[in-house]
Amino acid sequence: MQRLSCLLLVCIAACATIEPTKFPRSAEGWNPSKIGDVYEYVSGTGTTFTKTVIAVDGLAVTDQRSDRQLPQTMVADFFETHDSKGDPWFVEGDIIGFFPLEIGKVLRWRSFQHQRLAAEGTTRVIGRERLTVPAGTFDTLIVVTLWDDPRYRWTGEATRWLAPSIGRYVKWESFTNTDTGPRRSSATLVRIQPAAR
Repeated sequence: MQRLSCLLLVCIAACATIEPTKFPRSAEGWNPSKIGDVYEYVSGTGTTFTKTVIAVDGLAVTDQRSDRQLPQTMVADFFETHDSKGDPWFVEGDIIGFFPLEIGKVLRWRSFQHQRLAAEGTTRVIGRERLTVPAGTFDTLIVVTLWDDPRYRWTGEATRWLAPSIGRYVKWESFTNTDTGPRRSSATLVRIQPAAR
């Protein structure tokens, strides 16, 4: 009987599903993109790419990147809702309580894919900066994420300068320790082409 009880508990734990992530529908002072808006970025290697807005659902904005086949849906341009293959991520953490973004706010989170832990980390709003990039000058919030991926034993840090006035990042830098060595990447906003209204 005891063995049967243990087996039943293991089965219940294995069959439990992770609840879909609840994202905020809006945030004070946050101006999400509009369908048809185009944002052009240049990477740290000099390659340019565009992000064209194809859908908006509250703070969740779906972009079609010129350098990727599948669209990418992000909440506030830093929480990805699906991976590069289109499979959904599920995030544990009070994302709704993380908004509106304010200096000092901290979010501890864990993300799951196919019911398996994919990454966990901490995201903090560490400051404000008036930042000039080729696309213009923006009042930004500096958001830093530290994370690790237990599947591959990778760790990383990403810093985004988010501009609430346009609802996305204007500058981004990341560093990842991988099994094949460190990787650095960055991108800067160079042009905004608003959709025809």
